[in-house]
Amino acid sequence: MRREGIHRSASARRSAAHPPLPLPPLAPLPGVAQRRRQLATAAARRCRAVAVLGSAGLLVTGGGLMAASSPLGAPSAAVAESPWLASTPQAEQQWAQQAQVTLASLDSQLQVVTKTQQSWEALPVAKRPDPVPTPVRALTSRRTLLEQQRAALASELATWKSMQDTNQRLADTEDHVSSLDEAIDDVPQHRQLSPAETSAAQQLTAQRDMRQRQKDSQQDELDNLRQDLHQAMATPLPDDDNATKSITSMVDQLIEHPDSNNTSRDPNRWAASPPAPR
Repeated sequence: MRREGIHRSASARRSAAHPPLPLPPLAPLPGVAQRRRQLATAAARRCRAVAVLGSAGLLVTGGGLMAASSPLGAPSAAVAESPWLASTPQAEQQWAQQAQVTLASLDSQLQVVTKTQQSWEALPVAKRPDPVPTPVRALTSRRTLLEQQRAALASELATWKSMQDTNQRLADTEDHVSSLDEAIDDVPQHRQLSPAETSAAQQLTAQRDMRQRQKDSQQDELDNLRQDLHQAMATPLPDDDNATKSITSMVDQLIEHPDSNNTSRDPNRWAASPPAPR
């Protein structure tokens, strides 16, 4: 018993001399604004990676062409970030303006690509190497991508326009409901109505109910359109014409020097050649 007491006393003295370290404080929970910024940053990085890899993939097919001659992976290949999680009419209007500019750019790029393709196809068959050179195949892939981007963006802009129309129709319906409410309030309440007054009051009530159902339906439609629009606004707009310029430039070189196409039937001759052995 005395030994046990001695051990306990020694243990108590050691505990008193060296008190346990306090637990580290818990990290504060991130606020809503900080969490939105984190989500926006992560989404922007993913979109940039997809844009760069998607564009580069068009030209890597068939022999690593763009590893030596294309700036697609360079920092200059920028993606225009749109307002994140926007919910104001001003932000929606700003996005629509940017989207219209981007759509015009896609149309312009498609015109250049189509013209370049036509120029290539106008060459005599004997002056077009077989297999098809990598830049020409990349040009076809680029045109497909631009057409897909244009179709998606045009649909998103149509959603925005439909939202504007629905919003105006909803405002008109709300005005009708307000006018009917005022007319119903003017119906006499403290005397017996004549048959004509009773019929008019019933018609007002029926019209008011019909307009209210119309208002509710338009409000649901507007909410759905706004949700779709905000999803589109959370996706960066495609704003990189460097890929188009690089591809069309290389195909133009093939068109301007058709005789050189027959000097080599290797579609990867535009890629960087390995160093000569010493």
